[in-house]
Amino acid sequence: MAHLLGSQFCLDSLHNDVLDVQAAVMEVFSRVGPVRYPSWKFPDKISCDINIEKLLERFQYSEEQEDLEDNQVAHIMLFELVIDRLMLLMQSCSRFADVMLNAGQSRPQTTVGLSSSLSLGLVIKKYWNKMVQLFTMVQQLQSENKTKDRKIAKYEAAMSKQQRQNAVKDLSASTVFSTSELSLSDLSLHDATLTSKGGLSSTSPPLDFARDVGTKACQTLETAFVPCEACYRVQQNLVDVGNNVVNVCQTQGLPSSLKTYKAQQHLETEMTAADVSRWTAEQNKDMQRINKHLENLMSQINPLKEELAAVEREKAKLQKRIDGFDGELRREQEVQRAEIRQREEKMRKAEEASAESLARMNNINKELSAGKKELEERLDRMRVELDGQEHTIKELEVTKNTLLLELKDGLANKSEVEQVQEQLHQVQEQLQQVQTKLSDTEKEFNKEQAKNRSLAKHDQSMQAKHDSLIQRLDELDQECEELRTAVSEQDDGQEELQEALDKAQADRKQAQQELKAQKELMESLNKEKSSLQNLLQTLEGSVDQMKQQLQEAQEREKLLVQYPDLHGPPSSQVTESTGDILTDMERQLTANNIRIQVLQDQNQSLRNSIAKLKQTQPPVHNTRLTEPVSLWKSQSLNGLEQTPRRGSASPQTPPRMAEWDTPAPAPLRNSRSNPDLSDSDKRPLSAYRTRRYSPALDDTISTLGLPPRPPGKSSGSSNRRVGSAGSTGGGGTSSHTPAVSAIDAYKKMKQAGVFAPQKNMDMDTRESFTIGRGAPVRGQAKGRRPGSGGKGHKSETSKRPVSRESPHDYHRMDTFVCEACDKMYTSAKELEIHKSYCYGSI
Repeated sequence: MAHLLGSQFCLDSLHNDVLDVQAAVMEVFSRVGPVRYPSWKFPDKISCDINIEKLLERFQYSEEQEDLEDNQVAHIMLFELVIDRLMLLMQSCSRFADVMLNAGQSRPQTTVGLSSSLSLGLVIKKYWNKMVQLFTMVQQLQSENKTKDRKIAKYEAAMSKQQRQNAVKDLSASTVFSTSELSLSDLSLHDATLTSKGGLSSTSPPLDFARDVGTKACQTLETAFVPCEACYRVQQNLVDVGNNVVNVCQTQGLPSSLKTYKAQQHLETEMTAADVSRWTAEQNKDMQRINKHLENLMSQINPLKEELAAVEREKAKLQKRIDGFDGELRREQEVQRAEIRQREEKMRKAEEASAESLARMNNINKELSAGKKELEERLDRMRVELDGQEHTIKELEVTKNTLLLELKDGLANKSEVEQVQEQLHQVQEQLQQVQTKLSDTEKEFNKEQAKNRSLAKHDQSMQAKHDSLIQRLDELDQECEELRTAVSEQDDGQEELQEALDKAQADRKQAQQELKAQKELMESLNKEKSSLQNLLQTLEGSVDQMKQQLQEAQEREKLLVQYPDLHGPPSSQVTESTGDILTDMERQLTANNIRIQVLQDQNQSLRNSIAKLKQTQPPVHNTRLTEPVSLWKSQSLNGLEQTPRRGSASPQTPPRMAEWDTPAPAPLRNSRSNPDLSDSDKRPLSAYRTRRYSPALDDTISTLGLPPRPPGKSSGSSNRRVGSAGSTGGGGTSSHTPAVSAIDAYKKMKQAGVFAPQKNMDMDTRESFTIGRGAPVRGQAKGRRPGSGGKGHKSETSKRPVSRESPHDYHRMDTFVCEACDKMYTSAKELEIHKSYCYGSI
C-alpha cells in the first residue's frame, strides 16, 4: 500500500470524501445550529470555524516530480481531515439526538471554548449511547401509538354498538308508548304496578308521554274491540326488548339473567302477571349490568377523548411547524436562487479574469520574445568580443615571442623568463577556460531557446484549453438556465441543480489551478532569464578581469625589462629611464619586489622537489630540526655554531664567525649577480634582519637541506670591489647607456656620500625599510666584521637609501620568519601556529 501514498486517485477520493462529510455536517448544523467543540486535527481551534475549502486548496495533488514528498504529506493531511470531519459529524448527530430527546424543552446551549479535545473513542461511545436512547424512545412512542390505536378502534366499535342499541331502545320505547290499544289510565296503572314491583329503572331520560298523548289517539277499555289485545301487545314488546337486552349482554360479554330465566321457563304462551313481573325484574338486572358496563366504558373513553384532544392539538402544532418548514423551505429556495445568481456573477468575473490573464500571458510572451532577441544580440556581441580577444591573444603571443628573444639576449636570469612564460601559459589556460565557459553559455542559450519554443507550444495548448474552458462555461451557463426553469417548475430539481453547480465550481477551480500553474511557469522562466543575465554578467566580469591580469602581466614584464637587477653585470644591463629619479627608483623597487616574489616561489618549488626526492631515496644522515624563531634574531643559528665544520682537523675547534652591523636594504640583492660581496659575505634571500652567520657553516647548512649557495666571484676581486666601494673619494666610470638612468644616479649619489652611515643609531630606533610586498624590516647592529687580513676593524655601514613608500601600494609592518623553513609571517600568532606543524627546512 506504500505505493498508493500520495497518488492522484487517493488524493481525489479523499478530497471528495471531505466535501461529502462537510456537506452532511452543514445539514446537521442547519437543524441544531453550530456545534462548538475543539478540533481533533487542530486542537487549538474550534471544529466549526475551520475553513475546509482553504485547506483543500492547500493540500492538492501536484504533478511536478519535486513535489512527491508534498503529495505524500497532502495524502496524510487529507486522511486526518476526514477523521476530523467524521468526529464533528458524530458530535453534531449527538447534539441532534439531544434535541430530539428534549423535544418539549428549549434547545440546550452549546458549550463554547472547551478546555481539551475529546478522544475519538469517547465521542463514538457518547454517539452510540445517544442513538440507543433515541431508539428506545422511538420504540416506546411506537408501542404507545399502537396501544392507543387499538384502544381507539375498540372504543369506536363499542360506541357504534351502543349507538345501535340506543336506537333500538328508542324504537321499542316509541312502540310501547305509542300503541293505540292502551288507555291512559291502564298505562298509568300498569306503570305504577311495574314501579311497585321493581320495574324498569334505567338511567335513560324519562319518556315524554304528553307529546305522544297529545299528538296521537289512545285506545281505552271502553273503546277496545278485543279486551286482551293490549296485554298481548305489551308482553310481545316486553319480550322483544328483553331479547335486545340479551343480545347486548352477549355482544358485550356480560352475563344475562333474563337469558337464564327465559331458558328455564320456556315461555311460549302469554305470560301471567307474575311472569311479567319476573321478566321485568330479570330485565332490570341486565339493564343495570349494561349501565355499569357503560359507566366503565365512559370512564375509559373520557381520558381517551382528552388524549384525542391533546393529539389534535399536537397535530395542529405539527401542522403549524410543517407550515413553518414550508416557509423556511421557500426562503431557502429563494436564498439558493440568490446564491445561483451570485455564482453566475462569480463565473462571469472568472471569465473576465481568465481573459485578463490570457492578455497578460500574451504580453509576457511578447516580452520573452523581445528578451530572446536581446540575448541573441548580446551573444553576437560576445562573439565579436571573443574574436577580438583571440586577436589580442595572437598579438600577445607575438609580443611574448619578441619578449622572449629580448629576454634571451638581454637578461642572464632565465628563471624570470620561465616565470613569465608560466604566467603567460596560465593566462592562455584561463582564456581557454573562458572560451569553454562561453561555449557552455552558448549551449545553455540554445537550450533556453528550445525551452522558449516549447513554452510557446505550451502557450498555444493552454490557449486551446482556455477556449475549451470558455466553451464549457457557455455550456454550463445554458445548463444553469435550464436548471433555473426546472426549479421554477418543480422544487424537486434542486438537487440536480446543486450537482451541476458543484461540477461548474470544480471546472472553475480546475481552470484557476491551470492559470496558477501558468503563472508559476512564467515566474520560473523569469527566474531562469535573470540567472542567464547574471551568468552573462559574471562572464563579462571574468573577461574584464583576464584583460586586467594581462595588462598587469605586461606591465610587470616591462618593469622587469626596463629595471633589471642593480647588482648584475654592467655590460648586460638594459635600462630605461623616465627622467625622474624618484619615479625610476620607485619602479626599480617594484621590479625588485617582483623578483623577490618570483625567487621565493622558485625556492618553495625547489623545497617541494627536494622533499619528494628525499622521500624516494634512503636517508644518508639524521637531520636536526631547529625551533622556529622570529626573523633575523642573532641567536637564530646558535645551534649551527656548535656543529663542527665538515673536514676540520679537530671537533673542538670553534668555527670562525663573522659579525657585521648593517641595516636591511630596501631592494634585496641577489648573491649570484652581485660581484661586490665575497662568498663569506653573501647571505640567503630571507636574511632581512642582521644575524650571526659564518661561512664555515656552509657545509653544515648543506647537510641540513638548506638551499645551496650560488657561485660567486673570487675573494680577490671581491676585496678589490669592496675596497673601491669603501673609498670616499673614488668613483668608477659607468659603462652603461649614455642616458641618465636611476642606476647611474644611485651610484653617483652613493659615491658622492649622500647616504651617510648611521653609526650612532640605536637598535630599536633604526629606520624601517620596505621589502617584498610591503613588509618592513628593521636593521639591527650586532657586531663588527673582520677584514681580509684577519685584524678586526670597524665595518662601514651599508650606504643604502631609505626606500620611499608608495602612498597607495606599500605600508610598514613587522615581519616574522621561521628559521627552519624561512616562511614569512606578519604576526607572532601566525608564526606560533606555523610552529605547530613546521618540520624544518628540507
